[in-house]
Amino acid sequence: MTDILKLLDSLNIKYTRLDHPPVYTCADADKYWISSKAAHTKNLFLKTQKTSHHYFLYILACSQRADLKQLAKSLNLSSRLTFASDQELKAILGLTPGSVSPFGLINDKNHLVTVLVDQRLTTKDKLLFHPNTNTATLEISLDDFLKFLSHTNHQLQTV
Repeated sequence: MTDILKLLDSLNIKYTRLDHPPVYTCADADKYWISSKAAHTKNLFLKTQKTSHHYFLYILACSQRADLKQLAKSLNLSSRLTFASDQELKAILGLTPGSVSPFGLINDKNHLVTVLVDQRLTTKDKLLFHPNTNTATLEISLDDFLKFLSHTNHQLQTV
């Protein structure tokens, strides 16, 4: 987490940090986020089922259900989407289950991951993400999130 905070500081990205016990689901986290007006997000690390995998980080509101069949259709994929393995999560984003976050994109040096954001989140002023650990949450503006993505050479694709 310290590396992420240092990077955000070096990029002049403002954030509010909230420390809490480990959380693994949005329902767990909601207890600690209750006072935040920012969009509560969940982050799903997905891949296509074909042998030559394409990876996606799908960011959506905690209140939304992820329809992976519809998502694959909207992306014109010829393959179904499934969750990437714990090993792939660690190898590509340097993360463990329960800590999936767009801040893990700093570890995606080969740019294997396409960032998908539900279009409803692009109307929000602020978003909540883990700083690569599930014992804290950062509140960050949408503009600063886009600045972070630019730094990692990733683009946001709305779905």
